[in-house]
Amino acid sequence: MNDICKKLLQAYLMTSYLYYVLNVSVILDDLYDGIAKALLARYDEFDHQHKHLVSKADLEAGTLYHLRGNDYPQMIQTAADLWMNSGAEARERRELELRQLLASLSTAS
Repeated sequence: MNDICKKLLQAYLMTSYLYYVLNVSVILDDLYDGIAKALLARYDEFDHQHKHLVSKADLEAGTLYHLRGNDYPQMIQTAADLWMNSGAEARERRELELRQLLASLSTAS
């Protein structure tokens, strides 16, 4: 579960960077909201090197709007840029992978 939460937090940060900084949406809102709810429910159960950027209050609100471009670590920005430029099929696969990760958390609970 720790690895799943780490992957979801990475995705949350990347999609937030793309949406709030670059004005690009790569996943549907329901998935973004689902990731926030899943991370909030397990917030105290996992560690991640960038977890300090995302508080429980952020996840409750379902937004990282308060972060600015330079608040995001370079590795998050680079990974987000790669995701954004990966092509429609790759983005669809990535969204499906994230939905499967969420589903696996639901069955593990």
